[in-house]
Amino acid sequence: MQERTKLMNRGYSVVLLLSIGLTFFTGQPPIVMASVSATPSTPVPTTQACRVQTPHYNPAPHVYATDSAHTGDLTYGGGHVIDGIANVYLIYWLHRPTSPKYISLSEQFVKDFGQRSPLYMDLSQYHDSSGRCPTGARLAGTFVDTRSLPSELTDRNMTPDQANPLVDAAIRKEIADVAAKKGWNTQDYHNLYGIFYNATAGGVCDEAYHGVLQSGSPVMFLHSCPYSPSSPHKATSTNPSPNHDKDADDLVGSFSHEFSEAVTDPLLNGWSASNGEIADKCQPIPQPVDRQTHGDVTWHGHTYLIALEYSNRRHGCVLEGP
Repeated sequence: MQERTKLMNRGYSVVLLLSIGLTFFTGQPPIVMASVSATPSTPVPTTQACRVQTPHYNPAPHVYATDSAHTGDLTYGGGHVIDGIANVYLIYWLHRPTSPKYISLSEQFVKDFGQRSPLYMDLSQYHDSSGRCPTGARLAGTFVDTRSLPSELTDRNMTPDQANPLVDAAIRKEIADVAAKKGWNTQDYHNLYGIFYNATAGGVCDEAYHGVLQSGSPVMFLHSCPYSPSSPHKATSTNPSPNHDKDADDLVGSFSHEFSEAVTDPLLNGWSASNGEIADKCQPIPQPVDRQTHGDVTWHGHTYLIALEYSNRRHGCVLEGP
């Protein structure tokens, strides 16, 4: 969503467990950055027209109808989509104990989603004015910052209206600082930033939205509540999750929502409708959960419970496309 919106069933903070390495950031300003990059941060050139081999499904993908408030197809606003390969940079600004799989699962999701997953293929139908379209995504860099958050992010005495602009400014500054130190490009619309943080200012948490950095790159904001091992969102036999970590699985559900919207509407002038963007239109639909895996998709051997996306081609919500 372009606006701030409630996440589904959240209650966590974060710890870093990377398949490619581990980076912790401690101390006080001035900051000294450290990160792990899966691949170099140079953007992948994406200038050719869309050339995507459309998957063949047998049977055809199931199409879920939208509710009466979300009918109608997405329309094109004349701007960019993240054509070709999206370079994804993840920043975790955290200072509390965290859900065990929170970071490793969100990292893995980027790789699985962007590696020609059936759902990423749904995005390929949304092209720009030059006929270019999204084809995939890669994890270009990861950074974790465990310094204490500044006071404007933790003052519970503020109202949400007081806290929101201060939190937004602090988060944008954090992204700019990390990117400058690591040499990450924040001017290219192919470079998609995601920042995960657990501020408590104004008593507000559980939000997700996407927007645009002042320098030009699109960004996803994922705001979580402080994690507790005794959280009601912890996976149990009566409250299962596909990866046995309810907080991490819930995060990926909201991450997938903002990810799809940021790819098809990165600068807020791409594909949208008066009743929402590609995932907003499907949000009221109950997720089709598999009783055995407790997820709704399995890609490359990994199961997730993620958001449905709207398909103009099929005039409804899908988990496979286009």
